[in-house]
Amino acid sequence: MLAAGSLRRTLMIPLSYCRMSSSGPGMPLLTGAKLPSGTRKFQRQRSYMPKELLKDEEPSHGLPTSERIEACQKDWRKALKILESQNSIVTLACVNATLRVLSRTGQWQRSLSLLTEIKQGKFTGVTVSHLSLTLAMVACGNAPTPRWKTTIDLLTQSERQALQDQISMKLRTRAFNTAINVCNKGGRSDKALELLADMETAGVPGDGFTLTIALTAYGNLGLWRRALQVMEYYQSEGNRPSIYSYGAAIQACGKDGRWVEALELLDIVLMSDRDIEPNAFVFSAAISACANGNQYKKAIEVFYQMEPAGVKPDRVCYNAAITSCARSGKWDLATGLLDEMTAVHGIEADEYTMSSVITAFDRSGHWSEALQLFEGCSPTGQYPRVKPNRALYGALIEVLVNEGMLHHALEVYAKGVASGVYKAHVDQKDGLSMIGSVAWNTVLGKDSGVARSKPIIESAPANLGPSLDTIEHSCTLDLHGLSLAVAKVATCSTLCAFSSQYQGAKEEGQVSNLVLVTGIGRRLASVPKSAAAGPAVPQELSRQTPNKIQTNGLLQSEIRTFCNESFYPGLNPQFVSSSARSFKTTRENQGALTLKRKAIEKWIRSGSLIKGFKDTASLMDELKPRTAQFGRR
Repeated sequence: MLAAGSLRRTLMIPLSYCRMSSSGPGMPLLTGAKLPSGTRKFQRQRSYMPKELLKDEEPSHGLPTSERIEACQKDWRKALKILESQNSIVTLACVNATLRVLSRTGQWQRSLSLLTEIKQGKFTGVTVSHLSLTLAMVACGNAPTPRWKTTIDLLTQSERQALQDQISMKLRTRAFNTAINVCNKGGRSDKALELLADMETAGVPGDGFTLTIALTAYGNLGLWRRALQVMEYYQSEGNRPSIYSYGAAIQACGKDGRWVEALELLDIVLMSDRDIEPNAFVFSAAISACANGNQYKKAIEVFYQMEPAGVKPDRVCYNAAITSCARSGKWDLATGLLDEMTAVHGIEADEYTMSSVITAFDRSGHWSEALQLFEGCSPTGQYPRVKPNRALYGALIEVLVNEGMLHHALEVYAKGVASGVYKAHVDQKDGLSMIGSVAWNTVLGKDSGVARSKPIIESAPANLGPSLDTIEHSCTLDLHGLSLAVAKVATCSTLCAFSSQYQGAKEEGQVSNLVLVTGIGRRLASVPKSAAAGPAVPQELSRQTPNKIQTNGLLQSEIRTFCNESFYPGLNPQFVSSSARSFKTTRENQGALTLKRKAIEKWIRSGSLIKGFKDTASLMDELKPRTAQFGRR
């Protein structure tokens, strides 16, 4: 049994907040907070202002400028306009009110620009406060891509200012909590743990929200045992975790598929003396834990415990229950929950809902029903508010590929390219954009001279881009970040494009090289050494190897095998080394395969079937003219 001090160091949890009461709800302290309006201070400042400066400063209702800005809610343009209209009569309350409006909409760049203008003296007598820096951190966290690096820089500035101005510990705790939360949202929970250690070193006490975000960080790193130990230690100090802390602990267990431990925590909540009211968050976390543990029956059982517990299921809970059924292939249960969700409770489905339901049809033989659900996601369909995104397209394509329906998968991929969900591939010499599935529509359309049956998807366009004969050298198809099924269809669509567009070529050498960018995956975040110390969690850390490279689901080797086995062994895609790359790379696409022009021409002349699919015979019949046009040598 570890002593309290050694356990605290092992868990890297500040002892100060473990001794605090958890009277707060454990929710973010800034995003919805109502700060003092500064009305009295505003009145005092007005008494010393010349009358000409007060002219037209306030509307007829007499509200101070800061409250007028606060009333903008999420209309940040209006808030900035009001602030600019004040000229030199800007107070710190006005600035912070503007930063609060900007933070609600994630306008982090404009928040930083406003801080820069204050430092440059644009507003007389106004300086950057500790609260201003914290509000800018909130804006970084609410950005579409959370800016965790910028947040850490702002936290450093706020701590420097806190020491100079003797800021209260409550505000310093709020700043640390905000920064830790942003790191969690930005996928860098390792940095969140480092900030927790810095928080303890600086002597800043924690609160209930600190516990919640700490548990979230451990869960994101797969350290569920440590999360449970933190909860136990927190309670041993006489504190009562909030409902959100319980939810975070259940999530930590669920992400590793530890559904038994997750349900034990849920039972503690349900059997409490009602001082902890269960909510949809803890139920959705428990349902997701059962889904990750492949326990769809338990997930459904937990789902139907909600209403007896006085909790009304929301969309997140329905999505979790549908996902649990989808992962077990129970498409009938998934569709039943979808109907109950929309028809009975009036909850609108979203993109995640529909992608989960479609995934349930995988390998069930009911791919046509999945296709019908997808067609219903349109302005005139059954689910008009669902706009198909990459996840929804990918779910349907994976179902069709696993069912061997390449013909239909190519149709869906063509629609995805036309709608901008999937990118085009680019000629590196001339910078010409070329849609990967242009030839698929050409093959089945008027340009091929082949009579086309009624399309599977009515809105698939007849022509999606410029002809391939404008490409002289290498074409690049970016596959990194795609699922294996979508990458296969994209590769197949592009090779069909080569075949159909060059089937009338009279000379060899008209086909260009094809570069398939597969990526080498993301670098896993390494657990900081301070977090890895101690004997408490050796098994988790052994699975979470620091700096291990993930290869996008082995996308590169799988695509290479797919090209050789499904098309033609002579294609033999070659790895493009970093020194031999001639195409522009992005942040994570360093890995690539190249298909040589001569190998592609050999495949076109061979007339080989695309193996591994049920409906490729009809597809190859439409591509047969290529053999006659190229001739055999």
